[in-house]
Amino acid sequence: MKLVSLTTLTLAGVLTVSPLYAATCDEITAQDLNSRIEGDLVLAETSESLDADGRNKIRGLKEDFSKASELQTQALDSGDLTKLNEVCQMYEDILRQIEPLSN
Repeated sequence: MKLVSLTTLTLAGVLTVSPLYAATCDEITAQDLNSRIEGDLVLAETSESLDADGRNKIRGLKEDFSKASELQTQALDSGDLTKLNEVCQMYEDILRQIEPLSN
């Protein structure tokens, strides 16, 4: 019982304080972030409270997302892990900016 409780607390702590991805970013993590952005953009676009400024912000985020996606493809094609880490950081920044638009 103590082991289950400790494991649960540890997992909960990791999920609440860790960044969206680990210190290094791999292909799966980058794709997960990419998918989350796609879904979050759709949700933000359909938000009933979205105003003209929000729509403009989403348009800009879509452009940023497109650039990051292109960099992701380049990083994966070249096997450049440094570039892939940069892509994950870009994705995290985009996700942080989408969050207030979805509320």
